[in-house]
Amino acid sequence: MTATWPSQIKFCPVDRAISYQAEKGFYEFQPDAGAPQRLPSTTGLKKTIVFQILVDAAGRQVLETFYHSDCSNGADDFTAPDIYDQSKTVTYWWEEPPAFANAGPSHFYVKIKIGTLMP
Repeated sequence: MTATWPSQIKFCPVDRAISYQAEKGFYEFQPDAGAPQRLPSTTGLKKTIVFQILVDAAGRQVLETFYHSDCSNGADDFTAPDIYDQSKTVTYWWEEPPAFANAGPSHFYVKIKIGTLMP
């Protein structure tokens, strides 16, 4: 079952600062003898997106519950608006748990690191 991003938390980066990285389309390894090898792979089909959002104390609780309960501690996918086009919905997975940093009285910056398939 795929969870849905909580509607009370805006899926919108602070200052529109988004870091995006496409996965490489090859696998590198060092055999026991000889030069390193590079083989093409079926990867290269996903991208990792990193951004920050701002939440209040209630939003932090909602996001923690969403991550731990709805997404099974990050094991389950979730749907949310497309980070680039809010009119579309995309399926994401957690690359890392949400990381909270103090942003003032009862507010927190949340680092979100998620993955999705390339279109």
